[in-house]
Amino acid sequence: MPPHKLNRILLVFPAVINSKAGTKACVLPVGIASLAAFVKDKIEVKVLDAVLEGHDQEEEVGDRFIRFGLPDREVIKRVEEFKPHLIGFSCIFSSQFPLVRRLVDQVKKLDPQIITVAGGSHPSMLPERALRTTQLDYLVIGEGELAFSRLIDALRSGGPLDEIPGLAFRENCGVHVNGEPELIKELDQLPFPARNLFDVEKYFRINMPMQTLSRSPRNLGVSFSRGCPYRCGFCCSTIHWGYKYRTRSPERFLDELESLKTEFGTEEIKFQDDNLTFNQGRARKLFQGMVDRKLNLIWNAPNGISPWTLDGELLELMKASGCYELSLAIESGDPWVLQHIVKKPVDLDQTREVVKQMKKIGIETGAFFIIGFPGETRKQMENTINFALSLDIDRCQLVLFTPLPGTPLAKLSIEQGRLSPNYDFEDTDNYLFSRFHISEVPPEELRKIHRRGFWSINLAFLYKHPFKFFEKYRASLASHPEFIIKFFRSLKL
Repeated sequence: MPPHKLNRILLVFPAVINSKAGTKACVLPVGIASLAAFVKDKIEVKVLDAVLEGHDQEEEVGDRFIRFGLPDREVIKRVEEFKPHLIGFSCIFSSQFPLVRRLVDQVKKLDPQIITVAGGSHPSMLPERALRTTQLDYLVIGEGELAFSRLIDALRSGGPLDEIPGLAFRENCGVHVNGEPELIKELDQLPFPARNLFDVEKYFRINMPMQTLSRSPRNLGVSFSRGCPYRCGFCCSTIHWGYKYRTRSPERFLDELESLKTEFGTEEIKFQDDNLTFNQGRARKLFQGMVDRKLNLIWNAPNGISPWTLDGELLELMKASGCYELSLAIESGDPWVLQHIVKKPVDLDQTREVVKQMKKIGIETGAFFIIGFPGETRKQMENTINFALSLDIDRCQLVLFTPLPGTPLAKLSIEQGRLSPNYDFEDTDNYLFSRFHISEVPPEELRKIHRRGFWSINLAFLYKHPFKFFEKYRASLASHPEFIIKFFRSLKL
């Protein structure tokens, strides 16, 4: 392979397709920021978050969905202005991939010499399909920093591509995948994500973080760890990170938190970890360090917390360090479903005690539940709804099972004939409207069970604790009155 001229790269987070009843999250893409920080000393890097730059631009996609973010023509205009030699596309959601495909086509029409690369959960799970259905030149599978950096070096030098673990590309009319990606053994080797390349103040003004809830608009997402050692059947994130769990040292991470306060005036952080408290020893050191350094940062964990990793002592320390809310990743209120379908070590009795402890300490209680798993019965779904109601939690995310590419439950659904072997995973990422007959309940009935369950759980909080409810959501409704419209849309799902 001859050497390529490679002096400038553009990293793009594309627009998003979402349910009309959903919220338009606008979160600084830490993955792109980390990639940029890892390679910026060797090459000029520019970033483009199409969701941030075009958050107010919407386009209807069918009856139930919207696309929000910069339109293609605006993205291509930025490409023309910067003239990158390589463009890297992040694709976390499967529903984003058609947008990536379309952008790649337009980039190649603009200049066929521009090298195009994609990474993220969807292309990592389906590398062959992703390359066969697009004009993408390369895919970076799983953790991207090492492979992406080595790809840049190989393209510049004309070196061999087949020696880069985790890289996929076309070869001899087929697709070649270089095996498993190499994981960074010590995460402290990573520089802090290059958030300064983004318009951070604009994220603060929009203030639409993950799960929408914040107490300060000056909030940013952070990750203390990568991955999760458990193998929950519905989750592709644990596969993406190689079934490994790694944390940064508490000292190094605390330094990053201090830099967020100094550089951006950050007042709140959002832990995006898949399993923040799995390593309880390191978690304790982290939270104690937040107290000792007097960071005065408030925080929550909108991506979910494993309830079996929590106890009263740890919760007290989390509260002291600034925690105001935890969303427990419970998934099901039926023990058989947890053990045999989800395969998650949730003890429902212990979880109930954790919720009581959180309430006593003064940490707001949230929870995640899923219904509609492969083979799940009406009775098991009702068990989940009834368990959620019995917890008397402050907020509940009850969603419908959606098969994600590469996951054990997606494969099981195909093996059992509940999902077509040719199913297009790009038509997923919608957790509010069922299109599948995967459980024992037909889709129309499943939607009714979901709607009834969601509102019975969440409106129970309003009925029992009206003042607490309005205090909790007052700031969000004041800054985003469109949530009222979303509310009425959701009633019609």
